[in-house]
Parts: sequence; structure tokens; C-alpha cells
Amino acid sequence: MRTIFAAMGTAIPALMLMASPVQAEGKADRARQAIAEAQGKVQTLGALGAAGDTPRMVAQAQAALRSAQDNLKGGNKDEAIADAHRASEMADTAINLSKQAQVQANASVQADAALQAQAAETQAASA
Repeated sequence: MRTIFAAMGTAIPALMLMASPVQAEGKADRARQAIAEAQGKVQTLGALGAAGDTPRMVAQAQAALRSAQDNLKGGNKDEAIADAHRASEMADTAINLSKQAQVQANASVQADAALQAQAAETQAASA
């Protein structure tokens, strides 16, 4: 029984030492993953086009993304993750605003088309 506890007593610290580099590598991987996700969202946002406050938000998301990349290069993994998440959130908000503006523009075009069709029908009926 004592030998089991003694073995566990030496094995646990050894496992903790072995886990430390893996944990650090895990943060770097998480930072890279968060940066890649934010980068994809920022690129999607660029493809959607910008209107209203969206260009400002795109610039802020791009700045946060660059900051995340710089922090990762500098070894500041926690800051890189935080900056990447901030860039991702800004891009999400801008994407949603852009989509809402697009829906409103489409609704306006459809309403205009309906009014023109109705005017044409009225004009044809009176002719």
C-alpha cells in the first residue's frame, strides 16, 4: 500500500511537469485557432460590402486581429486569444448589421417594384 502511494507521490509531480509544456502549447494552438476564426469572419465581412457604421467596425476588427497576431508572435498567448475574440465579436456584429441593411434594401426594392407594378396595372386599366 505504501509503495503505491509512494509511486503516486512521485508520478503526480512528474505528470504535472510533463503537462506544463503541453498546456502552453495548447494556449498557442487556441490562439492560432481564435485568430483563424476571426480572420475568416473579417474576410467574410469584406466580401459582404460595407455601409453605415460597418466600415468603422471592419477597421476595428482588423486592428484587433493584427493585435492578436502581434501578441501571438510576441508570446503573449492570453492577450492574443482575447484580441482574437474581440475581433471575432466585432466582425460578427458588423456582419449582422450588414445583413440587416441588405434585408432592408431588398425589402425597399421589392416595395418599389410592387408600387411600380400597381401603377402600371392602374394605368393599363384606365386606358
